[in-house]
Amino acid sequence: MDQFSWTSNSSGTQWELPASFSIGYPTEGDISTLTHPTRPGSTWFVGMYQEIAAVITYAGLSFNPSDVTQLLTAIQEICNPTFELREDGSFELREDGSFEMRN
Repeated sequence: MDQFSWTSNSSGTQWELPASFSIGYPTEGDISTLTHPTRPGSTWFVGMYQEIAAVITYAGLSFNPSDVTQLLTAIQEICNPTFELREDGSFELREDGSFEMRN
């Protein structure tokens, strides 16, 4: 996905991955110990954006940043079979969506 929609302060070029990552759990920070709160940073934001867009496009939907129900719709579409599977396994779904009956 190469189209990103940010309100402000975005860049027209790809970011560089950090040389090292902070490993552990996010924190709110603690002023008494001078511990700063965790910042996700651009790598996290772009990564999450791409992960979500990948699920949406895999489901055959066109990614629309203003539609807040697309991820749910995509998951439902991916998980919803296009055929009824019988208990005896009597038919097979082909990649093109058609199926073959078996006796």
